[in-house]
Amino acid sequence: NGATGVTAPFTTLSWNAAPTANAYDLYFGTANPPATLVGTVTGATSTPISGLAFNTNYFWYVVPKNMGSPATGCSATNVTSFTTQAAPPPPANDECVNSILINAFSGPIAGTTVSSTASSGIPTCVPTAVGTPDDDVWYRFVALQNGTGMITVVGNPGFDAVIQLFSGNCGGLTSIACAEATGKGGTETITFNNFIAGQTYYVRVYSWENTTTAVTSPGGFTINLSGIALPVNLTNFKGERQGDRNLLTWSTLSEVNNNWFEVQRSAD
Repeated sequence: NGATGVTAPFTTLSWNAAPTANAYDLYFGTANPPATLVGTVTGATSTPISGLAFNTNYFWYVVPKNMGSPATGCSATNVTSFTTQAAPPPPANDECVNSILINAFSGPIAGTTVSSTASSGIPTCVPTAVGTPDDDVWYRFVALQNGTGMITVVGNPGFDAVIQLFSGNCGGLTSIACAEATGKGGTETITFNNFIAGQTYYVRVYSWENTTTAVTSPGGFTINLSGIALPVNLTNFKGERQGDRNLLTWSTLSEVNNNWFEVQRSAD
């Protein structure tokens, strides 16, 4: 009771068992005492709870139940309170000018929109109804060849990601693609067929929801590039010592406009 710095937006509530109780009604909210019955916990004395805002006071209590009926003589006087943690600072790539450089060799990279702010003067997604970009973060990459590439973002459970692809620069961006096809925890993919070698592109990631009116799960996701760096999808590469030599073998799943392979090694 009275704890501060409690994790948000998820935490776990727990309590001592009441004799003969087989379930508990959980009341939870920002009012003291809380008037909202948020659910009934059966066969346990703890429960996870989500949707907590940062730096907010919460109040809660449980009413033991036996055979489905509330116990008599219980009241809301035994209220427990706590305060959630302060909001973390904005991510380093909160603005376009501080975008994080990524490439197709990096593999999936973890990111977050927690505490991020809206970027002004940025062209909106088409259609314009694709979410509320009030918590965007930025990435950039250089296309190493002409052709097709994919940007894939996978949202954490509870995070509904939107991704937007731009050409140009931070002082003058042109929106060329946008994706928002799934819901919370889904995978969003932009496939663009006309990347130009040597050109820098920018990617904006944000949550579909309006973060000023809705409390969501942590804005976590992974972002991954593919297709624009290598025309070959390599599935296996192995080095094996054979006497005083090394045998290298590899296999590919697909090759696009590929003519030959060049093997390189370091002198050391």
